[in-house]
Amino acid sequence: MDFWLRLRGFGVALLLPVSACSGGGVGASGSGAIPESAVAIQQPGGAIDPAAASTQTICVGGNEFSTTEDDEFSEDSSLGSMWATKLPWGRTNNAGTDDAYYTDPTAGFGGYDPVSFSDGAMNITAEPVPATDANAPALSIDGTKRHWLSGALSGPPQTYGYVEISAREPNLQGFWPAPLWLFGTSGKQPFTPPAFQELDVNELLGSTFGKSSVQQTMLYGYRTPTDGIPVRTVISPDPGTTFHTYGVLWTAGKPGTVTFYVDRHVATPTYPAQSNYPMIPIISLQVFASGTWSLPPVDNTPQTMSLQYFRWYQPTTASCSPSNIVAAAATRTGSREVAGFH
Repeated sequence: MDFWLRLRGFGVALLLPVSACSGGGVGASGSGAIPESAVAIQQPGGAIDPAAASTQTICVGGNEFSTTEDDEFSEDSSLGSMWATKLPWGRTNNAGTDDAYYTDPTAGFGGYDPVSFSDGAMNITAEPVPATDANAPALSIDGTKRHWLSGALSGPPQTYGYVEISAREPNLQGFWPAPLWLFGTSGKQPFTPPAFQELDVNELLGSTFGKSSVQQTMLYGYRTPTDGIPVRTVISPDPGTTFHTYGVLWTAGKPGTVTFYVDRHVATPTYPAQSNYPMIPIISLQVFASGTWSLPPVDNTPQTMSLQYFRWYQPTTASCSPSNIVAAAATRTGSREVAGFH
């Protein structure tokens, strides 16, 4: 049985307070501490064996779900056609915070491809911009120069379901792997509730919260101190050396609900969903710029995030037993706490 230490971002006894950051761009726009507690728990499981998890159906609360989007990276030798090789809005993100330019072989830089396949996984590698390309115009497309080349994938949007990724990710200072996050918009500007919602199914924030601390966050509104509910979970074995699965169950209703999972165990309370607009699945390996939430990388050593599969499941009309994931926790409607933002 794996030992998990769960740090929850909701108001309970302050056994182990952790300060929220307010650094430029990525940090909270407010300041102060996120109320958290340390709860030692024992749970069975760990990373799911890809062979055992290869079925395209899953049982959730007695209801059968089947995949409507599925990319088994462990069986691939090239990137599937469902993916665009950039973020939904382009090849850069968060001026002043994210130091990566999201490239592919068509975008210059000597045809550098951050995506590769080996050892039963798709790999995304971030590496420093070559000196010969250091002044490429694309690196400053929004007025902020980037110093790293990396990869980002965006898939077709869907509404509701259970979404899951199997990932092993670098947990080193300066690197910001986000192997799965969902970004939703109604197409309205500016993004205002309920037109905006982001579900961060997994982020490792450099060395900010410890090497094995995974953050999962529901974001809504538009980046104010009351816009996010974070939960951080310290997991074992080390997510930097071991594949784990990270998932979110998003249900319909008035309101719908959002629950996050690690290795198919509940890792958060169940929150009221703040949006019913379709959401775009995104995979990205980001790099922190200097002076933001995390310190920048200590050197120019390339780092790689590896993924075994991506699956988006939707409910069918069939019943099933037993459930593959642990039943959701009780719905929580308490106070909101701020977390980091993309």
